[in-house]
Amino acid sequence: VNVEGLYLCCQVAARRMIEQKTGGAIVNIASEAGKVGYPNSAFYNATKAAVISLTRTMAQEWSASGINVNSVCPGGVNTPMLVAVAEHRAALEGRAPDTLFNEMTPGLMDRHIEAIEVGRVVAFLLSEYALIIRGQSINVDGNATPY
Repeated sequence: VNVEGLYLCCQVAARRMIEQKTGGAIVNIASEAGKVGYPNSAFYNATKAAVISLTRTMAQEWSASGINVNSVCPGGVNTPMLVAVAEHRAALEGRAPDTLFNEMTPGLMDRHIEAIEVGRVVAFLLSEYALIIRGQSINVDGNATPY
Protein backbone atom coordinates (compact mmCIF):
# COMPACT_ATOMS: atom_id res chain seq x y z
CA VAL A 1 0.00 0.00 0.00
CA ASN A 2 2.73 2.48 0.95
CA VAL A 3 4.57 2.10 -2.35
CA GLU A 4 2.49 0.43 -5.04
CA GLY A 5 -0.80 2.01 -3.95
CA LEU A 6 0.77 5.46 -3.82
CA TYR A 7 2.45 4.94 -7.19
CA LEU A 8 -0.77 3.81 -8.88
CA CYS A 9 -2.79 6.70 -7.41
CA CYS A 10 -0.19 9.21 -8.54
CA GLN A 11 -0.22 7.75 -12.05
CA VAL A 12 -4.02 8.08 -12.26
CA ALA A 13 -3.91 11.67 -11.03
CA ALA A 14 -1.04 12.60 -13.35
CA ARG A 15 -2.74 11.05 -16.38
CA ARG A 16 -5.86 13.08 -15.67
CA MET A 17 -3.86 16.30 -15.27
CA ILE A 18 -1.96 15.61 -18.50
CA GLU A 19 -5.14 14.77 -20.45
CA GLN A 20 -6.83 17.94 -19.23
CA LYS A 21 -3.67 19.98 -19.84
CA THR A 22 -4.23 21.65 -16.47
CA GLY A 23 -1.09 20.66 -14.61
CA GLY A 24 -1.49 20.50 -10.88
CA ALA A 25 0.16 19.35 -7.71
CA ILE A 26 0.57 16.05 -5.92
CA VAL A 27 1.68 15.71 -2.31
CA ASN A 28 2.69 12.27 -1.11
CA ILE A 29 2.78 11.24 2.53
CA ALA A 30 6.16 9.79 3.44
CA SER A 31 7.55 9.74 6.99
CA GLU A 32 10.61 10.73 8.96
CA ALA A 33 11.12 6.94 9.15
CA GLY A 34 11.98 7.07 5.45
CA LYS A 35 14.89 9.35 6.23
CA VAL A 36 16.26 8.06 9.52
CA GLY A 37 14.71 4.61 10.04
CA TYR A 38 13.64 3.05 13.31
CA PRO A 39 14.51 -0.27 14.95
CA ASN A 40 12.03 -3.12 14.42
CA SER A 41 10.46 -1.22 11.50
CA ALA A 42 12.72 -2.08 8.57
CA PHE A 43 9.95 -2.73 6.04
CA TYR A 44 8.00 0.42 6.99
CA ASN A 45 11.20 2.49 6.87
CA ALA A 46 12.00 1.09 3.42
CA THR A 47 8.52 1.81 2.04
CA LYS A 48 8.64 5.41 3.21
CA ALA A 49 12.13 5.84 1.74
CA ALA A 50 10.64 4.55 -1.51
CA VAL A 51 7.95 7.25 -1.32
CA ILE A 52 10.68 9.88 -1.01
CA SER A 53 12.50 8.48 -4.05
CA LEU A 54 9.29 8.18 -6.08
CA THR A 55 8.47 11.79 -5.24
CA ARG A 56 11.80 13.01 -6.64
CA THR A 57 11.43 10.90 -9.77
CA MET A 58 7.80 11.86 -10.45
CA ALA A 59 8.67 15.54 -10.01
CA GLN A 60 11.35 15.21 -12.69
CA GLU A 61 9.21 13.18 -15.07
CA TRP A 62 6.03 15.23 -14.82
CA SER A 63 7.40 18.76 -14.49
CA ALA A 64 7.18 19.38 -18.24
CA SER A 65 3.42 18.66 -17.97
CA GLY A 66 3.03 21.31 -15.29
CA ILE A 67 2.69 18.80 -12.45
CA ASN A 68 4.45 19.64 -9.21
CA VAL A 69 5.20 16.70 -6.90
CA ASN A 70 6.41 16.89 -3.30
CA SER A 71 5.99 14.88 -0.14
CA VAL A 72 5.77 15.50 3.56
CA CYS A 73 7.60 13.50 6.20
CA PRO A 74 5.60 13.66 9.41
CA GLY A 75 6.80 12.33 12.72
CA GLY A 76 5.12 11.91 16.08
CA VAL A 77 1.58 12.69 14.88
CA ASN A 78 -1.17 12.12 17.42
CA THR A 79 -3.07 9.36 15.59
CA PRO A 80 -4.30 5.84 16.33
CA MET A 81 -1.35 4.58 14.30
CA LEU A 82 1.13 6.20 16.70
CA VAL A 83 -0.74 4.64 19.63
CA ALA A 84 -0.46 1.23 17.91
CA VAL A 85 3.26 1.75 17.32
CA ALA A 86 3.72 2.64 21.00
CA GLU A 87 1.82 -0.48 22.05
CA HIS A 88 3.88 -2.67 19.70
CA ARG A 89 7.21 -1.22 20.82
CA ALA A 90 6.19 -1.30 24.48
CA ALA A 91 5.54 -5.04 24.21
CA LEU A 92 8.97 -5.58 22.62
CA GLU A 93 10.73 -3.38 25.17
CA GLY A 94 8.78 -4.45 28.26
CA ARG A 95 7.54 -0.92 28.91
CA ALA A 96 4.19 0.71 29.56
CA PRO A 97 2.49 1.79 26.28
CA ASP A 98 1.25 5.10 27.72
CA THR A 99 4.73 6.04 28.91
CA LEU A 100 6.27 5.20 25.56
CA PHE A 101 3.54 7.07 23.65
CA ASN A 102 4.15 10.17 25.76
CA GLU A 103 7.86 9.98 24.97
CA MET A 104 7.20 9.82 21.23
CA THR A 105 7.14 13.58 20.79
CA PRO A 106 9.26 15.45 18.24
CA GLY A 107 12.69 16.85 18.96
CA LEU A 108 12.00 20.42 20.03
CA MET A 109 8.37 20.03 21.06
CA ASP A 110 6.82 18.89 24.32
CA ARG A 111 3.72 17.55 22.58
CA HIS A 112 2.69 15.42 19.65
CA ILE A 113 2.06 16.95 16.25
CA GLU A 114 -1.62 17.17 15.35
CA ALA A 115 -2.88 15.90 12.00
CA ILE A 116 -4.26 19.34 11.10
CA GLU A 117 -0.74 20.75 11.35
CA VAL A 118 0.48 18.26 8.75
CA GLY A 119 -2.59 19.08 6.66
CA ARG A 120 -1.71 22.76 6.62
CA VAL A 121 1.70 22.00 5.13
CA VAL A 122 0.07 19.72 2.55
CA ALA A 123 -2.38 22.50 1.66
CA PHE A 124 0.50 24.93 1.21
CA LEU A 125 2.36 22.48 -1.07
CA LEU A 126 -0.79 22.10 -3.17
CA SER A 127 -1.08 25.86 -3.58
CA GLU A 128 0.39 28.24 -6.13
CA TYR A 129 2.68 29.57 -3.38
CA ALA A 130 4.72 26.36 -3.56
CA LEU A 131 5.45 26.35 -7.28
CA ILE A 132 9.19 26.70 -6.69
CA ILE A 133 9.27 23.75 -4.28
CA ARG A 134 9.66 20.67 -6.48
CA GLY A 135 10.57 17.08 -5.72
CA GLN A 136 11.13 17.82 -2.07
CA SER A 137 10.31 15.79 1.02
CA ILE A 138 9.49 18.33 3.68
CA ASN A 139 10.04 17.40 7.31
CA VAL A 140 6.93 18.04 9.38
CA ASP A 141 8.38 16.67 12.57
CA GLY A 142 9.21 19.40 15.06
CA ASN A 143 12.94 19.09 14.33
CA ALA A 144 13.14 15.35 15.01
CA THR A 145 14.91 14.71 11.68
CA PRO A 146 18.25 16.47 11.14
CA TYR A 147 18.03 16.47 7.32
